[in-house]
Amino acid sequence: MEECGNICVATIGECGISVISPEGELVEFVETPDIFTTNICFGGEDMMDAWICLSATGKLVKTRWKRPGLKLEYLNK
Repeated sequence: MEECGNICVATIGECGISVISPEGELVEFVETPDIFTTNICFGGEDMMDAWICLSATGKLVKTRWKRPGLKLEYLNK
């Protein structure tokens, strides 16, 4: 999830991440080079580093994201 409330959904078969607003609207689609993009999480000092699993190729990639994400719940405890 992004800090602003958008949900980032790994979109298998579409090669990327769909960003969906709280109202259910598609905010954007971020393409990846892998048909089995399966996960995304955020980190870094400003929470704008995104780690994305590219499962068909077995890669984990890091990229800069346009908006900050939320910390994983276990990090908030």
